[in-house]
Amino acid sequence: MKAGNRRWLIQIERKTVESDGYGGEVETWTPFVTEWAAVNYGTGNERRVAAQESATLSATFRIRDSDDARSIGPLDRISFDLGVWDIVSSVPYGREGRDITATRAA
Repeated sequence: MKAGNRRWLIQIERKTVESDGYGGEVETWTPFVTEWAAVNYGTGNERRVAAQESATLSATFRIRDSDDARSIGPLDRISFDLGVWDIVSSVPYGREGRDITATRAA
C-alpha cells in the first residue's frame, strides 16, 4: 500500500471500564493504535441525506493492515480532526490495507 494517500494521522481508541470506588463503573478511552490514513468522506448525496435525517457525517479511513488493525471493531472509536468518530465497520482492502468506516459522533 502506497503511503502517498495516507497523509492524516488518526488515533484508534479502545474503551476500558474501571470501578469508581463507590460500586459504579467509569468508562475511559485509551489510545490503542496511531496510524497514517487516507480519509474519504461520504458522497455529496450521503451528506445531504445525513443532514436531513440526523446530521451525521460518514468517512472511510484506509490504513495499513496489521494484527492490531485486524482487531479494530465497532467497540473502538477514532480520534481525528478535532473530533471523535464511531466505528461502524472494519474490512480488508486488498492485500495490505484495511478500510474503517465511521460516523462523526454527536
